Order: sequence, then C-alpha cells, then structure tokens
Amino acid sequence: MASDISTAEVVAVIDRLREAWRAADIDAYVAGFDEDADLVNRTGQWCRGRKMIAERLGELARTGRPAVFAAERRTEAVRIVTPELAVVHESWIEPDRVAHATYVLVRKDEGWRVTTTNVVLRQ
Repeated sequence: MASDISTAEVVAVIDRLREAWRAADIDAYVAGFDEDADLVNRTGQWCRGRKMIAERLGELARTGRPAVFAAERRTEAVRIVTPELAVVHESWIEPDRVAHATYVLVRKDEGWRVTTTNVVLRQ
C-alpha cells in the first residue's frame, strides 16, 4: 500500500509542472521529465526524449494559442500503482475545448519524474 507522503510528492510534481506551463516556461516544465520521456500531444505528435519535448513545446510557446497556457488545469486523480510508479489524470479546460492529460511518473533517486504524458481532446 502506498503512503499519503508518496501521493503528496506526486501532486507536488504536477503542481510544479502546472506553474511552469502557465508561465510558458518550457525549460522548467521539461525539468520534471525523465531524459528519455515520451509525450504524445493532442494532435498525435509523439515526442521522444526531453530534448525533443522541449523543442516541440518551445515551438508551441512561440507560435501557439495563448489559451493553451492559460487553461485551467485540474488534477482529477492520482493513483500510486507501486512505490515507484504513479498515474495522474488531469483536465485542461480552455474557453473553447477541454483536454485530458494522463501522466505516468516513476520514482528515481532524484524523486518523482514524468516518464510518459498523453494529451487528448475530449469530444
């Protein structure tokens, strides 16, 4: 059984991601990701590795919709699967659409890190 401390640690990682995202601070955002993390964005682009994720998200920060960064983000569920593996579900609420993000985090020596993220638009 996972402890509440583990849940709080995972939520703290997600909170830091949320703050960095709102500030469109891509470097701070990807700092929470594993070096070999995967991210599939809402258009289906698969970014492999922190470097590629940073490049794609940096492009989005420069040319994308400001509403993406201003979206209200709500953590809907945190599930500690094992002491080293957690899954987080989050809603991203923009004025004209809602997306769902799923994060898979692993606990390493340096703490919890995002290893996989998938974002899909809700119908």
